[in-house]
Amino acid sequence: MASVVVGIDGSEASRQALRWAADEAKLRDASLRVVHTWSRPYDVPGAPYPQTEPGLGVDPEDTEGRLARDLLDRELAATGIEVLGLRIEPDLVEGQPAKTLLEAAQQADLLVIGTDRHGKLADITLGRVVRECVQHSPCPVVVVRPPG
Repeated sequence: MASVVVGIDGSEASRQALRWAADEAKLRDASLRVVHTWSRPYDVPGAPYPQTEPGLGVDPEDTEGRLARDLLDRELAATGIEVLGLRIEPDLVEGQPAKTLLEAAQQADLLVIGTDRHGKLADITLGRVVRECVQHSPCPVVVVRPPG
């Protein structure tokens, strides 16, 4: 069975990639594997999750998993792709984004990633995750940029 893998991170670029991947999966009659990866620590500026600390009576593993699931659910709802009748396979993984996407691509026919890089900066660098995926993916890669 054909499979399209898309990485999401909550950004507008990843939302556009998710929409594009869903359309492509529909055309190919393929399943759509939606991959969201998170890693610790979360003290990175702009990280989508709050820092969880041990000793607060909250299990960080449970909290982080729930937050990741919430982000994935929000993105699916925001893009409206669930109404397309696709076989959607959510995949939540703790790890490094490029490594996780490359592992998912091992079983895929296509890997889709979003980037918000534009202009001359995009000509120089696509970003570390996108660059690693383009260079090392075992399947074709589509890089989607939001309009504008």
